[in-house]
Amino acid sequence: MNMRLAIIALCAVSASACAENLPPVNNTGAYPPQTIKPPTPMPSINTLNQMMNRMEQMQKEIQQLTGRVEDQVFLIAELKKQQKTQYADFDERLQALENKASTPPADAEAIPPDASAVPPPIDAATPATDVAPSDPAVVTDARAG
Repeated sequence: MNMRLAIIALCAVSASACAENLPPVNNTGAYPPQTIKPPTPMPSINTLNQMMNRMEQMQKEIQQLTGRVEDQVFLIAELKKQQKTQYADFDERLQALENKASTPPADAEAIPPDASAVPPPIDAATPATDVAPSDPAVVTDARAG
């Protein structure tokens, strides 16, 4: 306890000695003098009620908008799932067609090699084209047209 009092007394003596050595402060008027502002009047009860009503209204709007955002997020997730399903289905069908086109048919061995070189007879219902009938896109386009 005595130690604390000695430290406090030493600080007080040194502070007063330091204060005596400082030069005086000259106010040249560079800053405007500080004026004390009067306290702002309290808002009326009517104003507070209006602010509370407005705040409640804004909270309701925020809740509605949050609900809409959640609906949109759900809809986007569902559309992504649907798109993935459609893409997977399309990919499976395309791979099946590619595998079917790359593997020779089982009855192709039964046809003699000379007979496969002869083009099939022209059907009267199919219009004549300059493209070979083995091109499936042209055959489909010709029948569709």
